[in-house]
Amino acid sequence: MRKVQPIAAYLSLLNLIGPASAWNGTGHRAVAFIAYSNLTAKARERVNKMLEMHPDIDLLVEDASDDPVERARHIFVTAATWPDKIKSDDRFFEDGSAPDDVDVLAGFPDMDRHRNWHFIDNAFSPDGVNLTSFTPVPPTALSQINAFRKQIGNSRTDAAVQVFQLPWLLHLIGDVHQPLHCTTRVLKTQIDRRTHLPTGDRGGNKVVVRGSGNLHSFWDDCLGRSETDEFVAKLATFIMDSNPKPATLDLDTQQWIDESFKIGKAVVYDFGPGGTKDAPAVLSDAYKLNAKKIARDRVAQAGYRLAAVLNELLN
Repeated sequence: MRKVQPIAAYLSLLNLIGPASAWNGTGHRAVAFIAYSNLTAKARERVNKMLEMHPDIDLLVEDASDDPVERARHIFVTAATWPDKIKSDDRFFEDGSAPDDVDVLAGFPDMDRHRNWHFIDNAFSPDGVNLTSFTPVPPTALSQINAFRKQIGNSRTDAAVQVFQLPWLLHLIGDVHQPLHCTTRVLKTQIDRRTHLPTGDRGGNKVVVRGSGNLHSFWDDCLGRSETDEFVAKLATFIMDSNPKPATLDLDTQQWIDESFKIGKAVVYDFGPGGTKDAPAVLSDAYKLNAKKIARDRVAQAGYRLAAVLNELLN
C-alpha cells in the first residue's frame, strides 16, 4: 500500500470535506453529447457495447428513449455523470472507510467513491504563502486519466475493468476542463492555527459568493441546470455551432490541466474583494458573461478532445 506523507494526507482530507464536483450534470452531459457526436462509427459502436455491460446499466438507461439510437446516446451522456452520482449513493463509501465485510457488487473493483480522482490541486498564492505542502499527490485527475487512457481499448486489460473505467474517463476529462478542478488559491488568512499549514480554498469551495453559494458552485452551474435530453442537445449544439472543432486537437492531459490552471489564476479569481461569510464576493455582470463564454469554450474543448481520445483508443 502506498504510504501518504502526513502533510499530504492532511490536505487530502480537507479536500474531501464538502462538495467537490466539477461541471454540474448539465455541463458533463454537454461534454459527452459533443464527444458522442464526434465519434467514429467504430468507436461509437464499441462504447455502446461497453456501456451496455456496465454494472449500473439500469441507472444509465433511466428515462431513455425507446429509439435505439437515442437510447445509446442517452446512456453515453448519462454515464458521464455517474462518478458524481455515487458520491451520494449508499452502496459506496468514502475511500478506505468501507466495512471489512462489505459486498463488492459484481462489475466493480471496489465500493469506494474515489473523490480525489476528480481534481488536481495546483495551488497559487497571491500573497506569498509557501506552497511546498501543496504538491499534488496521486491519485489525482491527471494520474487517473492517463492510467485509463493506457487501459481502455487495450486487449491486455480485462473487459470488465475497461467497462468500469469508461464512465470515469468521460467524467474526468470534463472535470479537468473546469478551471477550479485544477486550481486552488492559498492565502495567509487560511493558515490553520493548530497545524500552521495553509489550507487553501478547496478549488473555490470556501470562497463565498453572493447569490451563488460559493465560487466553485457558480462555475459549476454556468451553463444551466436542466439535465433533460432536449435541453442538453440544444445546449451542446449551440456550443458546437459557436465553437467549431479545430483542425488539430491537443491530446496532452497535462496541457489541458495547465490551461485550466492559467484560466483559474487569471480569470476565475479576478472578482475583486470579498469572499468570506461576512463579506461575500460580488460578481459583476461582465464577470458572469465572461465566465459563461469561458465555460462554453472549455466544454467544447473537452468534448472534442474526449472524442479524439476515444477514437484513438477504440478504432
